[in-house]
Amino acid sequence: MISVEGLTKRYDGTLAVDGISFSVEQGEILGFLGPNGAGKTTTMKIITCYMPPTSGDVVIDGQSVLEHSLEIRRRLGYLPEHRRGDGSQPLRGQQLRRQTEDPPRATARRGWQSPR
Repeated sequence: MISVEGLTKRYDGTLAVDGISFSVEQGEILGFLGPNGAGKTTTMKIITCYMPPTSGDVVIDGQSVLEHSLEIRRRLGYLPEHRRGDGSQPLRGQQLRRQTEDPPRATARRGWQSPR
């Protein structure tokens, strides 16, 4: 089960995700729909422990992303949309494979363990 409670993310004063809450039960399928800039990718990055929230929490099978990010990343699969350095085209084939084969590095920063 995934439980999202009061999830908020700010970037330099810009509100990207504004206090959203929802839950997904085992076996359910959920899709995010919305215009560019609505916070879909940011929400997924928080759920999958690629970035910490500004406030709120996500709990996956009883484990908080704030306290158990490494364990959650071991259990989840997430393939974000990869773009070239200039942001113009998605990566394909060998380029994408090289990026995904490198294991993420974990570092601690105020209790948060970042994959990069």
